[in-house]
Amino acid sequence: MHTLKIQIYTKEIVFQELPYTHLNNTNISIATNMREAIKQKRQELNDYPNAVVNINTPLMILPQEELANEKKEVLMDITSSSKGKTLFERTLGDTGAVALYGIDNDLNTVLQDNFKSYEILPYPIPDIIENSHKNKKILYVDFHDKTAYLYAFKQGKVAFYNSFLPQSTPDCTYFILAVWQQLGYCQIKDKLSLGGTFTHLEKLNEMLHDYIKHIEQH
Repeated sequence: MHTLKIQIYTKEIVFQELPYTHLNNTNISIATNMREAIKQKRQELNDYPNAVVNINTPLMILPQEELANEKKEVLMDITSSSKGKTLFERTLGDTGAVALYGIDNDLNTVLQDNFKSYEILPYPIPDIIENSHKNKKILYVDFHDKTAYLYAFKQGKVAFYNSFLPQSTPDCTYFILAVWQQLGYCQIKDKLSLGGTFTHLEKLNEMLHDYIKHIEQH
């Protein structure tokens, strides 16, 4: 049984294993674009009954016990409206935390109609799980589809998570440094780790180096 990795961006949808890239019509919904992309590759997709779907969607991270005690819709509405969305949850490894997120009902219906099984995996989740085992004080910043995701850990638990849409390199620099200060990290000893794609990553790195000594790429 083959699994297809699907990456959904604002401007395109990528079927990684085929490979195939569908350029989105931004005047119509992602669900309609997905339906058209599947139509273009219907025959090849018969070999892929399962899918893992990476998508940029609002994400809430909270302790597992809190999710157990509250309705998902109530919690999700704190971050973004749950109306018209199908909600999912994902345990974040051994962190004791769970991610709560949703996708539009129409997109969920398209996936249900075309795959035997599928997993919705927002962009930062694989990186959060992978990096949670590191004990050093590191602020992680991942860039995906024009969104910056920031997270950090303390003793294997999620100590901080947030995301924002950087409007410029100075704006991005300011936000990262504000989080760095909020965490109480040391400019000399602790580390900043940057990953993903940002238009002016080199310039961002240069501006941050004025304040943070150890900056790495991941």
